[in-house]
Amino acid sequence: MYDLDNKIREKQKSIQYDLRNYPIHSIIEFFRLGEYYIPSYQRNFVWKKDIQSKFIESIIIGLPTSTLFIAETDDFRNEVIDGFQRIRTLEEYVNGDLKLSGLEVLPELNGTYFKHLSDSQQRKFLNRSIGFIVLSNKTSLEDRLEIFSRMNTTGVTVSSHQLRMAKMDADFRSFFQELSENSLFVNLMQFSSSMQLRNEPEELILRFFAFSHNLDKYRGSMDSFLNNYLKEISSDFNRYEMFNEFQNTCLFIDKYLRDVFYSKNRKVTRVMFDSIFVGVNLALKENPQLSPKSLNWIYDSNFDVLVRVHAAQTKKRVKDRIVYVKNSLLENS
Repeated sequence: MYDLDNKIREKQKSIQYDLRNYPIHSIIEFFRLGEYYIPSYQRNFVWKKDIQSKFIESIIIGLPTSTLFIAETDDFRNEVIDGFQRIRTLEEYVNGDLKLSGLEVLPELNGTYFKHLSDSQQRKFLNRSIGFIVLSNKTSLEDRLEIFSRMNTTGVTVSSHQLRMAKMDADFRSFFQELSENSLFVNLMQFSSSMQLRNEPEELILRFFAFSHNLDKYRGSMDSFLNNYLKEISSDFNRYEMFNEFQNTCLFIDKYLRDVFYSKNRKVTRVMFDSIFVGVNLALKENPQLSPKSLNWIYDSNFDVLVRVHAAQTKKRVKDRIVYVKNSLLENS
């Protein structure tokens, strides 16, 4: 119990904060001046118009709004932990870019903009205060991410990968974003806009390197495996070697296996991606001059069973899939 009390006290000390209130006109001004910094794990979240409209309606009729969380940074800006969409919505509405819709309490506001409010209602709106919890710059990134995952009011769940992206070293994150825009990779995978918003390309690239470098360390928990690999590699990675590794894999697949990715009868799932991309990479490491004489194995029922959409993620199944691709390539070359 004594150890638990000490742990609680340590955690309480690590989260220092202050309570403040700002009028809407000041919040918008701070936003326009770039005083609010939006971290990577929030940038792709976008409220739908009906949610934006209801938020604006709540302010107009005087309903209380939830508190925004921001954190002071070392460069004297404020990182928005929870509240970016509310700030963005306020700015869009006052700037005349948001037309209200889907309102039921005040349906008369549907189809209107900020300019349609009377002068007195506009002043009242701009002077309305919203509460902020301001975290000290001593609050760690880990604690800020934890607060965001618990207090997130956007209605959109933060994925474990988006949290991993936020924890990445800046250089490593930049490298991943560069690879995610690789033309061969993009053409092979044909990502939808929603997949890109979820950072699916970066997630697949992380899986590619993690399995290629640490396959034997996989124990069945994908999140733990990827998090551990990220800690191991992000601050000490060889950009040149990893780029060539990824590029050579994409070139090989584009040359020999592109029909698999362009087939209308076959969906490229994460399981299939892991199997083919990692299997190819491991085969190329053993034989850089790899030139397959037959690819019939990829249309075999055994391969279909291995890469089914809901295929198990157990240690054995994951390794079996990847090794199957690797060995099939080496044995048929």
